[in-house]
Amino acid sequence: MNIEKWIPNEEETKLIIKSESFFSIMRSNPIVIKNNQDFEKFKQLSLDFKDLAKSIESRRKMILEPIQIEVKRVNTILKTPADELDDYSKKCMAAVGNYANEIARKKREEERTRLEAEANKLIQNSPEEQPAKMFKASKTIEPEISGVSMVKRWVFEIKEPNKIPGEYYSVDEQKIRAAIAAGVRTIPGVSIYQDETAARR
Repeated sequence: MNIEKWIPNEEETKLIIKSESFFSIMRSNPIVIKNNQDFEKFKQLSLDFKDLAKSIESRRKMILEPIQIEVKRVNTILKTPADELDDYSKKCMAAVGNYANEIARKKREEERTRLEAEANKLIQNSPEEQPAKMFKASKTIEPEISGVSMVKRWVFEIKEPNKIPGEYYSVDEQKIRAAIAAGVRTIPGVSIYQDETAARR
């Protein structure tokens, strides 16, 4: 998709200029209400700022709409098959890793059996006269498969959630908001209260 550099048109230029003037008002008017005059002033500023914010957001969505349509089209064509291919690749590599680990396990077992056989042979020949002989195991067995390297990493699997220390839990605020919106008013450990904010009538 050929997306040309965005250049604001007349309507967008007016919005930009207006927003700059609003920013000047915002910077020069700390929100302090001491009397009715301040009350009326900031009530009107709230409405004006809200209207401008809506106009800018509406224009932003209108500009981005064709881009988002193109993004969805590209994702449908390319991302879905890419995800499926990547998933299959991961499954293949997992199978390769399992096979490599099995080879390493068998080699370790063979090494252990060899050492035990040598030790038994020495003991049977002359257990009292022969000086003690040290058997040294071979270096750690690692699977040798062309084109594959094994990477060790620590992973975890939750077995008993009730025994996990509290510092490893996080509060799901989205679920709390959903519960409150559904009418829940009491949640242990959570203070639920009404907060008043000014709204346009």
